[in-house]
Amino acid sequence: MTRRLSLILLMFLMLSVIPIGVTGQYRVGSSVDTTPAQTFQSATVLVDESHTANASEMWTPGNASLFGWLLAKNGYNVSTNWNASLDSGILDSYDVLCLFFPMIPLTASELTTIQTFVTNGGGLLMVGVDYSPQSWKYTAANLNPLSQSYGITFNNDLLLGLAKRSAGDIADHQLTYSVESLYSKNDDLKGCSLTVTSPATSLVTIKDKDFVAYAESGSGRVVAVGSAGPFTQLRSRLTTLVDSEDHLQFSLNVIDWLTGNSQRQVDASGKAVFRIRPGPDLNTTELAEYKAFNGIIHDHTTYSDGQNTAFEMVTKAVEVAADFFVITDHSYNNPAKNGIYGGLAGHDIQTTYGLDLEVIPGAELSSIPHTIGFPLHEQIYTSDTQVAVDGIHAQGAIAIFAHPTIASSYARIWEHFEDYGYDAFEVDNYGFFHGLGEQAYFWPFDCASDTHNAKYLGLMRNVVFVKNPSGPNGQVTALDIADAIRHRRNVVVELMNQIVFGDKVWVDRYLDLWDQAESAITTVQSEINALESAGASVTLSKVYLKAAQNAMTWWNPSRALELAQNAQSELLKGFDITILNQNLGLMEPTSAQTIRLNVTNTLNYGVSVNLTTYVGTSLTFAHPSYIVQAAPHTTKIMEIPVTTTEFGYSKVIFNLHDFNTTYHPKPVWLHISGLVRAVNITDELRNDGHRVTIKLLWNPTDYLYVSSVTIQYNLGDGVHEEPMVNYGDGWGYRFNKLAPGTNITYTITLNDKYGHTYSISGRYAVGGSSVQPSIDPMIIAGIGIAGVVVVVVVVFLLKRRS
Repeated sequence: MTRRLSLILLMFLMLSVIPIGVTGQYRVGSSVDTTPAQTFQSATVLVDESHTANASEMWTPGNASLFGWLLAKNGYNVSTNWNASLDSGILDSYDVLCLFFPMIPLTASELTTIQTFVTNGGGLLMVGVDYSPQSWKYTAANLNPLSQSYGITFNNDLLLGLAKRSAGDIADHQLTYSVESLYSKNDDLKGCSLTVTSPATSLVTIKDKDFVAYAESGSGRVVAVGSAGPFTQLRSRLTTLVDSEDHLQFSLNVIDWLTGNSQRQVDASGKAVFRIRPGPDLNTTELAEYKAFNGIIHDHTTYSDGQNTAFEMVTKAVEVAADFFVITDHSYNNPAKNGIYGGLAGHDIQTTYGLDLEVIPGAELSSIPHTIGFPLHEQIYTSDTQVAVDGIHAQGAIAIFAHPTIASSYARIWEHFEDYGYDAFEVDNYGFFHGLGEQAYFWPFDCASDTHNAKYLGLMRNVVFVKNPSGPNGQVTALDIADAIRHRRNVVVELMNQIVFGDKVWVDRYLDLWDQAESAITTVQSEINALESAGASVTLSKVYLKAAQNAMTWWNPSRALELAQNAQSELLKGFDITILNQNLGLMEPTSAQTIRLNVTNTLNYGVSVNLTTYVGTSLTFAHPSYIVQAAPHTTKIMEIPVTTTEFGYSKVIFNLHDFNTTYHPKPVWLHISGLVRAVNITDELRNDGHRVTIKLLWNPTDYLYVSSVTIQYNLGDGVHEEPMVNYGDGWGYRFNKLAPGTNITYTITLNDKYGHTYSISGRYAVGGSSVQPSIDPMIIAGIGIAGVVVVVVVVFLLKRRS
């Protein structure tokens, strides 16, 4: 910890008793007065970290936390005290002191100083924790010599639960203004109960035990809360709360009441922007030499405990506009096909299909407190942390300490982080963002996706800034990414908590790219509209524009800016591809189909481009890829024959890449979809009647592209609508206790993620009664690249069931 202590000492000498966070260049957020000037008075808030131990600084939210950001946004100046004694005079500069379960006891002199501070008008927030002598070894007992003077005792117990106003757990007070619930869980930590006596008053209970109390002393005020959860679990992980803003509102209420400000509604809008250290002193020209790459680090496939294959995860990584994707399946101290093998499989997919995504093999070494290593080309088998870190470094890779707050066994590693030689730590893991932000003042950091599921991939992202990318054609490499993290040329952006986090120079660069991308997209949209109005065919430009807009949705402005520039290039204004039947509609099983492309070239030179079939569910192609080419000033129709399979939602993704021109647009995806008509009906005779299951057959990966499947049915008593259930081999709906001869008329409707709707209608008579073939109209509407709307009338033949 020598480097950290040296940094702390240097900062302390530079700033005297003023902690980091007070000076303008270190202050997080901005002072925003959200109430009328005559009713709100700004104040200074100090969060103490000088009494942390046993890794408790990981849970102490200071100025580089969501708690700090929230208060700064709502008008307060929040600072962190790293190592100054509380009797040193430091409190003279502050209006509120926050103590989160100090693990180092307060001295007698500090106790006297804090009591005097409160008596003279200061605000005091004390926060407890569950008593955990066998795990984290945390206790709130060190607060009692202070809190008991106000009639409050923090108990050595565990209190886990939800306080609800509707259940009578929350009393009316400014502290609970507009708060409907409070939750005591805080990731791996919980809360403790309070014992409240005069002059304190209990305000919130959980399971009939006191959880929040307050008191007044002299001119000052005191608040005690049994858990850090209401101050750290703010913008995500809040599904248990009655109102998603309850913890945000409560956190603001506490500081407003302690400072004598009136109650108000919390403002938690917009991005939570954190500017930690200043970073290198670079001018605009020097900054422009660094290219931003936005990607995903730390995720899993079915090679370990992930729920999706490497192919599915790579597909989703492209869809969420990632520039790079580090796959880190778990590996242990015994040989197995896990660890790097998921990343190797992903990398093979990238190179086979020419994807615009750098897939990097890594591993999460899991026979030790979990440690990420990348790029790796060999497995590492060990149950020794030092051997693991050294083994990672031996491959030229970076060693990152994973999710430090997940279990108490991680505390000893955290306390010896530098001794082991770790290069960085995960400041944010899948939305868990506690007091770890403060440590980013001292150590390199990144954020971890760690979702184990393609559904949530892309919410946690890392932006790295690279001056001279070492890959071909300016592509980023794994070593570029590792080097950027080691040297803090990176920004964490995550959509769960809407955080932008990093050193000031890189955060400002990222936000500047955001503004540039938004402006470029607006300009390109206007240009495309003008060209279309003039009769030009600019479908491909619109595809690039849509890809740019998608990149912005996933907070990748650098990719969005490049795609927008591609969209307005002379090449794409003159060369165009339109898929005439982007919506293939409802297709018969094992039938021949044709994908038709209109290719136009108004340029003075010929153009060709590779069209590779990346995904082709429920369709088979004669070739893996096709060359689309057009001579100067020509227009032609290109046909690609395909055959449907027996069932399933049909999804085609063409990867358009490798133009033969001097200008090289980024690869993009062209989408086609359809549905193979395949409905299966089973009819079982049971003691209480017939059980009939109507099932739309599907492929295992269909759910990635389908938004919803519903059934409308009529048993003779009117129309009902229900969602269909995933049965593994299809979306189904089950009818129970039906009488023989009951007629079921139904319409199955499938909506995909690309705006297409498919409907299949039919009739069935329960018990195998005679049913005549029916003709039912089916409307299949979808607006794709060509804006095609198809109306199909299909004869649906039902088989007799017995």
